[in-house]
Amino acid sequence: MVKLRKARVSLGGLDNSARIINVSTVYITHLKIVKNSINYRMDILDKSRVLKLDKNWRPFATASIRKAFLDAGAGAVTLLRFYEGNPTPYRLEDWINIPVGEKEEYITIGGKYHGEIRKVAIPRVIICVGFDQVILQKQNFKKSQPITTRSVAERDDFICAVSNKKLPPQDWSIEHIRPRSKGGKNEWENVRLMDRRLNSLRGNKSYRKIGYRKPKSKPAPIKKLSKIVNKWEFPEWDLFQIPRE
Repeated sequence: MVKLRKARVSLGGLDNSARIINVSTVYITHLKIVKNSINYRMDILDKSRVLKLDKNWRPFATASIRKAFLDAGAGAVTLLRFYEGNPTPYRLEDWINIPVGEKEEYITIGGKYHGEIRKVAIPRVIICVGFDQVILQKQNFKKSQPITTRSVAERDDFICAVSNKKLPPQDWSIEHIRPRSKGGKNEWENVRLMDRRLNSLRGNKSYRKIGYRKPKSKPAPIKKLSKIVNKWEFPEWDLFQIPRE
């Protein structure tokens, strides 16, 4: 764990020392971020200006500057530094000792001694060292995606599981392959989209009795990641093929 010392700072001439985040033993202040000697507004710390990679270096989301530093302090992420386009990961305790470039964005924190102010570069990309987006999606999506008529219809491409006909919304119904009256569960592998009339005809009888084959089960759908856009036009994001606006 890294402890960033509390610091009194002035933003636009206003004392801002009271606005401090305290998470476990990590202390980070709402400090000024400077680019070309221009002070950003305080809310820039909560803008999604940091690209998140999973442990296999696949981009999957963005994070605020504040969240990136807090996660780094907790040891959940490493921070990427780019030298001539080549990324090198750093832990926070090493990151805060890296000299800040002349045109580089930074925050300021309290130093070792009273009155000392240190500049800390703002990361553009972080790596979530214990996170694999593919595995997590498969494990957690069943919990996050409720089984509804629409969600089942979207997974099954709006096609009836037994007649193979595309169904209009008024004919949608959820079919339990193994009827709930016979111990079937309301889970993704046991539900399919079915024509409302055929579902009523089947009841809890076998499919052969209504003249159709038993449909195959389907897994839970994989949640699509939201599209990431490099609206800040950061060159570091370009290395991970993040499109610009």
